[in-house]
Amino acid sequence: MILPKLNFEQTVQRVSQMRRLALSLREAYEKQFKLEAWLSRFNKLRTMPPDQFPAKLSKADLDALRAGFRENWAKGNFAIIAEVAEKLSAEVLQRDHVLAAFAGVAHERINVSS
Repeated sequence: MILPKLNFEQTVQRVSQMRRLALSLREAYEKQFKLEAWLSRFNKLRTMPPDQFPAKLSKADLDALRAGFRENWAKGNFAIIAEVAEKLSAEVLQRDHVLAAFAGVAHERINVSS
């Protein structure tokens, strides 16, 4: 089988399509096998008193926080995101732009609706 030659634009488009496919497969895998564990860990972190909240978060904790923020965002539970974000150190929010973005917009949504 001889495949047609692709020009640069077609090649970039094909690579982009393959990247989207790979990301969607990874997301499907994570939702199927990891999401439940992440949300369980998120709820444990959420219920921890601020003085017992881990000062240094592991990669698993960060994954759980991102998944919990994403899940609560989809449900419109901005107060939960803000509640957990209050427990995070400024250093964590500076390092993780995804968490910072969720926290910032959740605070804005809460203030607008108040």
